[in-house]
Amino acid sequence: MRHYEVVWSDPSRLKLKAPRQYGVRRSDLLSPVEEQVIEADVKSYNDWVTQRAELIERGSQPSLSARTATEVAATKEGSRRDRAPVAALRRGDRDCTGFASSRRAALRRSGA
Repeated sequence: MRHYEVVWSDPSRLKLKAPRQYGVRRSDLLSPVEEQVIEADVKSYNDWVTQRAELIERGSQPSLSARTATEVAATKEGSRRDRAPVAALRRGDRDCTGFASSRRAALRRSGA
């Protein structure tokens, strides 16, 4: 058999007309503080504001420039003559750069 807890309440017993408390509840926040402490806190805050503004400015600048292959090809940057030769692709210790030409040669030999 399962047991459940039930809480009953009587709304008439709630203090709905309780007086409101206004003002500062923690008067220790208003107690006198040395001027040096205030100056240090203000300096710390101003340093944070300056650093935050610098970070926002730096973060607002793009760090990458995305372009499509078509855009690159349309520029001098995409010209084959101006590019260095691409290194041979390797899979393990096999050279894969001549795969297509060797396959065509094999097909020619087989008469296909």
